Amino acid sequence: MDYTISLIQQLGPVLKGIRRKSGMTQKQVAEKVGMLPKTISALEAGSPRSTLDSLMTLLGAYNYTLGLVQKADDSSSASDW
Repeated sequence: MDYTISLIQQLGPVLKGIRRKSGMTQKQVAEKVGMLPKTISALEAGSPRSTLDSLMTLLGAYNYTLGLVQKADDSSSASDW
């Protein structure tokens, strides 16, 4: 399933939903990816201190990737950088 996240506040609930759908507890996920349960909790709570590295590791445990999609109303492109 694909998820579109426009606000950082939407990320935590999506991560929590993905975990629950996978049937794992925070502790089980933490053991699987080598993190502390409190790190999983912080990511699911949308903690601004969460790192992209932690997010990518967690998404990998759920067999998800992070994709960037250009907004339809934005005419800039990567070649403009």
